[in-house]
Amino acid sequence: MQAGLLSPRSDGDDGVVALRGRLVTGHPGDAEIDDGTVVMAGGSIQWCGPTSDLPAGLDAEVRLVPLILPGLVDVHCHGAVGHTFSSDADGARLAAAHHASEGTTSVLASLVSAPSHVLLEQIAALRDVVADGALAGLHLEGPFIPKSMCGAQDPAPTTAATPAVLRHGPAPGARAAPEGPRGPALRPRRGAPGRSRPGRLIGIHTEPACVAVGRFDSVVLDCPDPRALVEFYAGLLGQDIADDGDDAWQSLSGDGTGVSLAFQRATNYVAPRWPEGPPQQLHLDLTVDDFITAHDQAVALGATPLSPTTPPGPDQTSGFRVYADPAGHPFCLCR
Repeated sequence: MQAGLLSPRSDGDDGVVALRGRLVTGHPGDAEIDDGTVVMAGGSIQWCGPTSDLPAGLDAEVRLVPLILPGLVDVHCHGAVGHTFSSDADGARLAAAHHASEGTTSVLASLVSAPSHVLLEQIAALRDVVADGALAGLHLEGPFIPKSMCGAQDPAPTTAATPAVLRHGPAPGARAAPEGPRGPALRPRRGAPGRSRPGRLIGIHTEPACVAVGRFDSVVLDCPDPRALVEFYAGLLGQDIADDGDDAWQSLSGDGTGVSLAFQRATNYVAPRWPEGPPQQLHLDLTVDDFITAHDQAVALGATPLSPTTPPGPDQTSGFRVYADPAGHPFCLCR
């Protein structure tokens, strides 16, 4: 495990320091290095590996130590010495200092599930504690967890995942870093042993939320003639027809959202009748800017007004109007 050596500096805290001793890299499969060296500058690891491979001409203070271990990061910690991580910044500093004195190099302060306004208050109180490096970041156990996974926590404040709370990031310049189904995750950068780097938090870690089985792809309508219906909706939505269809299947190319509308041939198709008769099963709501223009265009394409059946007037500026497409599926023009 090696990295290029940056130009050494010797001014104050940014000076180059090297630790030499038995080195445990922490990489799976890597053997321990009996005589290893770790070079640090400006609070970051610049190089590490066997001392025999150390770049020549390095101007650094070398300290002999018996053992060099990777940083011990506590990613789920609620406090220490009688203090919990909440809105008490002074207590948080005392708790973090206790963990540092016991050998923990970085601590993520865990906040239990609570209403959003309480979490925002706690995040605001701990911003400076994160910014000055006493804490590596914050770990939110909730409220973005399903009630079935609350355990001993109060299920009342749990809610669906939302970026609203995360916009208030716990440190200057914080950003959410998505990590698959686990949602926003924290990735602290490497720092000097025994101290987190100030202002290096780049996200918030939350507990797993509901895991998606799949992604929404298409809405598919049964019909007797897919080619005729795709032409209607291509004109209605102003979209192109995809080039992968046939007599039994047609689809639109979509509008860039990742969701498309498709049409499949159904034998013995029975058209829905709205509002009474064979059920519609589903219908589409389409937002328009002007009812009069949208009505005229939809009817010209082959739509049938269902409710109201009369054309819209200039005084109708909100609400919805119900139509049927050429295969009988109801849809609404909404504003």
